[in-house]
Amino acid sequence: VVRINNKAVNPADDLDQQDLPDVMAQRLTELDRRISRLEKDAQGDVPPSIHEVIQKQQR
Repeated sequence: VVRINNKAVNPADDLDQQDLPDVMAQRLTELDRRISRLEKDAQGDVPPSIHEVIQKQQR
């Protein structure tokens, strides 16, 4: 936009993107925390080996 109502305008005067929150960075930080918490909770959880699965199926 160069003119509004036949008057020259500079959109940069009204558009200050530096003070806007970085939504993507916030979301990535939230997801990173969630993944870390899930990984911490799952520590020690080991899926059954193929031998354990076969033994369970034979019972």
